[in-house]
Amino acid sequence: MPPTYERNNRHVDIWIPSIKGGDVVIWWIHIARGGEVVARAGEHQDEAEYMVLLFLSSDYSCQPTDPMPIWFDKLLQAKGRGYHTLAEAACVLDNPATFAEVECYHCHHKQYAELKADQCAIIAKLDTEDKHLSSICHCMEAWGLHSHLAHLENCLNLL
Repeated sequence: MPPTYERNNRHVDIWIPSIKGGDVVIWWIHIARGGEVVARAGEHQDEAEYMVLLFLSSDYSCQPTDPMPIWFDKLLQAKGRGYHTLAEAACVLDNPATFAEVECYHCHHKQYAELKADQCAIIAKLDTEDKHLSSICHCMEAWGLHSHLAHLENCLNLL
């Protein structure tokens, strides 16, 4: 067995097409971070390695599917102990894709939350600048600045 690899034992269903036709049978796997698995077909050092993303197989035999309960969604989005408890429980299940999906969702949700916070900050700045511009325009209009500079009206072609 290659070091850091474990026997697949059908834990991970990976279909890798072979150049010769058919599929490569994966005997050894190494679970990497980010929902990836490194797979090998044999035990030799020169065996090809395949990097594959793990996904849970969807089962649509029961219609309609049950939506995720709120408590589960909250744990997926939690920081610290709540998320780690969920991740450890998913890791113990006999399917590496469960942990991969939990980790993948958590990472994407974290990135989404950061982008959403940036968006809110940008919108707040835009609102502030809009108020400043409106205030300045109001002052210029009230003073009649445009009347005092009317001789510049034909200078628009300088733009």
